[in-house]
Amino acid sequence: MSAVGVKLPEISHMRDAHVQMMLIRDILAHKEEVAELLDISTMQLDPPVTPKSLPKLETQGKFTLSFSLGKFTLDDALVDSGASVNVISMEMVTSLGIENMEPNTSLLMFGDSSSTTPIGLIKDFPLKIGACTIPIDLTVLKMATEKRVSLILSTPFLTIVGACIDFANKKVTLLNVNKVVSYPIKSPMMNVKYCGTITY
Repeated sequence: MSAVGVKLPEISHMRDAHVQMMLIRDILAHKEEVAELLDISTMQLDPPVTPKSLPKLETQGKFTLSFSLGKFTLDDALVDSGASVNVISMEMVTSLGIENMEPNTSLLMFGDSSSTTPIGLIKDFPLKIGACTIPIDLTVLKMATEKRVSLILSTPFLTIVGACIDFANKKVTLLNVNKVVSYPIKSPMMNVKYCGTITY
């Protein structure tokens, strides 16, 4: 009975033994419910302590991903959990030889309150991670060459691949791609930090 946290009283008469046997039978038949009720009771008696403060942490770094896009295999796709759309530079689109794209008149808003209108939209372009191919929509932007990031992957992408971000151990696992492979969260370059929020 200790497995469900139940302590029975000592038996002094045969009638007590019969009652206890009936009780044990009922408890074992509903042991999951009994254990849950005991857990709830324990939490009420000894509620968890909420910390009044937490220590400050240094910059956790950035998460980049190795991937294949068309004829290119790269290792610098920036994964941005603050972005709601996937963004690709016009320079990369030209290098991929993509000529046809849908018009995109949506206004993109950035974390610094600036905005821009995309050049276009590429639908269902295959991105490959390891052996897994994922069709994604790519919003095309003109980027300054010295500030160019080849590809920014967004929150919808993180949802599709089942991303589990472990900031404490600085690693990310894509559960829907490969549960046993983790990708590191890299320390940022000196004096360079990333603050990204891209949304419609």
